[in-house]
Amino acid sequence: MHTQTSDAASQSTSKFATAKDIPPGYSVSSDFKGEYRWESILAPECHHKSGFKTFEDAVADCRAAQGDDSYVGELADE
Repeated sequence: MHTQTSDAASQSTSKFATAKDIPPGYSVSSDFKGEYRWESILAPECHHKSGFKTFEDAVADCRAAQGDDSYVGELADE
């Protein structure tokens, strides 16, 4: 049997991201379409990705790409 306390604790550790989860030097924001994007504060024009449905997805992808210097955002495709 689950109590509300344990449910809340498991949700906060597994699914719920906060601003503290964003890697240093990056920002996550939402756009006018209600989608989320992350970008490098130092080089947003070349290190970013957008189109995420949730804040958590954007943070998770940003953390995954953070250590990869070869990662280039969508502007490089144009």
